[in-house]
Amino acid sequence: MINKYSTRILVNFISIRKKLKEEFFYSEKDVLHTVWRLMNASDTIKVAFARWFNDGVEPQIECEGIKWAELVANRKLNPFNAFLFMDTMLEDPDYGITLLAGQMRPSMRIKADRLRPELRDYVLKKESEEKGRKEIAKDEEGNIDLK
Repeated sequence: MINKYSTRILVNFISIRKKLKEEFFYSEKDVLHTVWRLMNASDTIKVAFARWFNDGVEPQIECEGIKWAELVANRKLNPFNAFLFMDTMLEDPDYGITLLAGQMRPSMRIKADRLRPELRDYVLKKESEEKGRKEIAKDEEGNIDLK
C-alpha cells in the first residue's frame, strides 16, 4: 500500500539509486524495480528501511526465526534484497522458506503480482506463451499430440 512511508522512500530515490548503482552495480531497470517493491512493501518493512537508510539503525526484523541481519551476514544478501526478502517472509512465510532453501529457479523467485506493472505484463505474457507451448491437445479420436 502506498502511504507516507512509501513517500519517504520516493523522496530518497536519488540517494537510493546512487547506492544501488555504485555499491551493488544495479542496472536502471533493477533500481526502479527495487524501489517500486520497497514502496509497496509492508509498513513494517518500510519503517525499518527508512530507519536503516536515513539513520543507520540496524533493523530488528525477524520472521520464522530468520533475522534481517543474518540474511546480510550469513546469506550474503545485500541490505536492499534482505528487506525485500523479509517482506516476502512476512507476507508468505512458507514461500519465503522455499526461496531460502533454494528450491526454486531464480526466475521464479518473485511472484508476478509483486512486479512493477510493465514488468508484470511481460512476465505474464511469457508464462502464457510457455504454457501454450506445453499444452496437450487431443484430436477427435482421443490421440494426444504434444505441441
